[in-house]
Amino acid sequence: MTMTEQIVSFPPEVNEKVGQYCIDHSTPLPGYFKEHKEYTEQNVVNPSTLYRWRNRVNFLDTMVSTLQAQLFVWLASDRKARKILEIGCFSGSFYLPSHLTNSGYSALAWAEGQKDLEDAEVESHVYIV
Repeated sequence: MTMTEQIVSFPPEVNEKVGQYCIDHSTPLPGYFKEHKEYTEQNVVNPSTLYRWRNRVNFLDTMVSTLQAQLFVWLASDRKARKILEIGCFSGSFYLPSHLTNSGYSALAWAEGQKDLEDAEVESHVYIV
């Protein structure tokens, strides 16, 4: 389910167009976001074989969308947030090499919004069940 499907109840074809319009008209993310997301999507252990609370879970669905990441960048930048605490971040850290998981996709977005601030930091905690 896309972010727009969670927020607005349009028919699926309209949801997709609205979501793409929002992405296209928001500040674009730097190239390393796309690389990080693609690498995570390609290298996470087959999520259909993983279970959580006795239910089959696609862990990639817990990663923020491009539009959500764009919102995080804007919020951090607009609010000039010097300290951000993120609880429950998905990084794929159980499935990816450690040099790629120092931070999750959402934490990268928060940090991108803080890049012009001195002494800014993002503290991100992964919740393990």
